[in-house]
Amino acid sequence: MLGGAAGTLIGGQLADRFGRRAVLVGSMLVLPPLLAALQLSGPVLGVAFATLAGEATIATFAVTIVMGQEYLPGRLGVAAGVTIGLSIGLGGVGAPLLGLLADAHGLRLVFGTIAVLPLLALALTLMLPASSPRSVAPKRHGMKDS
Repeated sequence: MLGGAAGTLIGGQLADRFGRRAVLVGSMLVLPPLLAALQLSGPVLGVAFATLAGEATIATFAVTIVMGQEYLPGRLGVAAGVTIGLSIGLGGVGAPLLGLLADAHGLRLVFGTIAVLPLLALALTLMLPASSPRSVAPKRHGMKDS
């Protein structure tokens, strides 16, 4: 959890400095080695690698929310709900499936599978347009533009 909290703060600062796309790509590139190191390490180093993997994973949340809100500037709440709801929902669907895989074939295969998933996300990230739509503040009902 500490890694996730740090990831939220660090991810936003990195996105402001290097761009949102760079944070998404960077996160997806560092996750497979971190997950492999987690699998190969002992308990003490494992905690450190798990923290770093959590940080890299959660660093993308704020970035994807902002990107979603730019694509739906008139529906900021919907955009945030869809981006977070979809990611949490997919995790909720994936967890029992990974549990079934672990029961059938062991944890090594599950960790290998989890290490490949960021590479699939990287492919999706690279399909995004290089620049996001303009962030335009939505008009508020009953208020005049000044």
